[in-house]
Amino acid sequence: MITIFTENSTKHPVLSFIKRCLRMFKKFIQRKSFSLKYGGHYAVTRSLLVGLDELHINYNYNPKKIDDINKTVLILSNIGALETAIKLKQKGKIEKLFAGPNIINNPGNEKDLLSSKEIDGFIVNCEWTKELYSIAVPELKNKLYIWPAGVDEKYWSPIFIKKEKIALIYKKNDTNNFYLSVKRILKENGWQTLTIKYGDYKEKEFKDKLLESLISVFLSKGESQGLALVESWSMDVPTLVWNPEIIEPKYKIRTSSCPFLNQENGLQWKELNDLDNILKDDNVYLNIKPREWVMNNMTDKICAQKLIDIIKQNVK
Repeated sequence: MITIFTENSTKHPVLSFIKRCLRMFKKFIQRKSFSLKYGGHYAVTRSLLVGLDELHINYNYNPKKIDDINKTVLILSNIGALETAIKLKQKGKIEKLFAGPNIINNPGNEKDLLSSKEIDGFIVNCEWTKELYSIAVPELKNKLYIWPAGVDEKYWSPIFIKKEKIALIYKKNDTNNFYLSVKRILKENGWQTLTIKYGDYKEKEFKDKLLESLISVFLSKGESQGLALVESWSMDVPTLVWNPEIIEPKYKIRTSSCPFLNQENGLQWKELNDLDNILKDDNVYLNIKPREWVMNNMTDKICAQKLIDIIKQNVK
């Protein structure tokens, strides 16, 4: 059995609950998906717990009592929970301690904590974040494991009907002028457009627009995973992803907007003329079947099994 934490519930159980309620209220105001059941990063926690349930693997989640903590612990998120877990391991309560991927945004800011010898394995989302952590915290270099969260393939499921030539633009952190240029290029190539703005939509709105769309065009400067991409793929909507490959300024790492993009689920482009050239040949992307890739690589169940395999490698 494994214990999973997304909050420091054993130290301040009542305070943890109040904080979670406040986070959920904030997400409600921002019109994001929320649930009191899933703390931390909602989509990551949901995917893991659902996947573990589908695998019939025993776990307990955010136990309130120290006596309920198992020998193997995963801190999905919350730096306070990691600090508490390190102390518990020093006392012999925990035998194997894993952390990540949603502990902190900048590993260099918590180098002393992350370099703790009590951490047996640290989870990161993708290859470029693994490289960043290995430079920022050299003590973690041989403890880093890549694990992406999965998607609910039953919810994010397409309806197989003939669609019009509609492209969904996923607008995250590009400039408005750039977005308008992308929209113009799509129109010039015969595409109608819909738009989703990051942080300003509900899951159902995104799903409904994907149901209408033949392709999706993602505008984001960088992603450690890009779960919205996986949701598009699960809906069998190929993605044309802007990937400017920005160099992270402090650690000089080349980032990515689409760490798990490949020829089976979509295409990437860097300059506007690259997008224009792709759009001129429908056969390049309309023959891609991304849902098949998701079913083989990134469902909740498959991804949960990948994490269990990582843990098993380190638990003797």
